[in-house]
Amino acid sequence: MIFSSDTRSEYKIGVFPVQPENIIIQQLEIPEKLKTYKYIKFVPFADFEQGLDRLRHHKIDILLKNSRATPSYWISDTSPKGYLMEKVVKESMIPEEVFKGKIKKEEIKGKQIRYLDWLFPGILGMNIMFSSLFGVGYIIVRYRRSGVLKRLKATPVTPFEYLTANWCPGW
Repeated sequence: MIFSSDTRSEYKIGVFPVQPENIIIQQLEIPEKLKTYKYIKFVPFADFEQGLDRLRHHKIDILLKNSRATPSYWISDTSPKGYLMEKVVKESMIPEEVFKGKIKKEEIKGKQIRYLDWLFPGILGMNIMFSSLFGVGYIIVRYRRSGVLKRLKATPVTPFEYLTANWCPGW
């Protein structure tokens, strides 16, 4: 999982009635613009009930009817991705010429940060912290067994000062 690429689909659109074994995206009777979007996976369903069940359990984000007539869709009112996919489906039905001159698009180039670049430093930091806590705990147990902590009561040093001196040599 760590070393896999980030090219997975983020959104799932269920389409019915489509036979799952022979789905061809270009042959679906949905808006053409919708077929070209990145990060969308089309999930075929043979019947409406099967697709509706998956939508209820948040396995898909929106359910579309595979029909050129009046397009129909179903979304879950508790799904944030469903709300967003509804907007995407509606936008896919608007011709591109409508947007010309109304909004300006600017692109920047940058390097994508992989999941590993975030995960590995976190794992390394957690290991360092746990090792430090284990080391301090081990020293306290060792001092207790050897009687050092009993002798601490007879000294004018407070336990906080003693532990700080052990953790921060040179203070």
